[in-house]
Amino acid sequence: MNATISLHDAALDYAARGIPVFPIVPRGKNPLTDHGFKNAATDANVIREWWKKRLDANIGLPTGVASCFVVVDCDVDADAGKDGLTAFTDLCAKHGEALPLTRIVKTPRGGWHFYFKHPGGIVSNSAGKIADAVDVRGDGGYIIVPPSIGANGKPYAVEDDCESAVMPDWLVKLVQRREPMAHDATAHPGTLPPERAEPLFDTALTNECNAVANAKEGTRNTAL
Repeated sequence: MNATISLHDAALDYAARGIPVFPIVPRGKNPLTDHGFKNAATDANVIREWWKKRLDANIGLPTGVASCFVVVDCDVDADAGKDGLTAFTDLCAKHGEALPLTRIVKTPRGGWHFYFKHPGGIVSNSAGKIADAVDVRGDGGYIIVPPSIGANGKPYAVEDDCESAVMPDWLVKLVQRREPMAHDATAHPGTLPPERAEPLFDTALTNECNAVANAKEGTRNTAL
């Protein structure tokens, strides 16, 4: 994404690509909408209205099934003794891999966001669970995206603009929630109960439909 693009235009650009967004307080992390990431939209008219009220609003993106992204957030703060990037690098090496080739964003405070495609199932949000100073933003979470501005005046900046990678199996095992078995003995192992599965399906279907509806002319067949 062009580093000089306005926050308003950037929000519209995300939406045009079928990625739902919502407004965040300028230079902050708190939502400006009543229901936060649950209000995220790809409707250009809705987004224009939001940013008409606050042109300098940061951009939030819901993680998990809502956007099909899971983000590994490596917090790096030398003063606080946090080095999530080294911890994540060591975690990858432990499983015989280098840092993944995927979309990477550098945060205003020097941290790193590694984007992955949602692996399916339910991905829990966690803080420091898979490694020290390494958080996971999955279903029911959100992140701030470029070109939003942090409290220190520095931007969220794309470090590697390649396509988000498929999450490696070992990482999936670390982040995917293991649902308890239903009491119904006939339930298929790993099947979510209807009250859990239906909302996830509805959200995923809505996002897919919005992506097709908002695809630019000439790209709709590909989007479909």
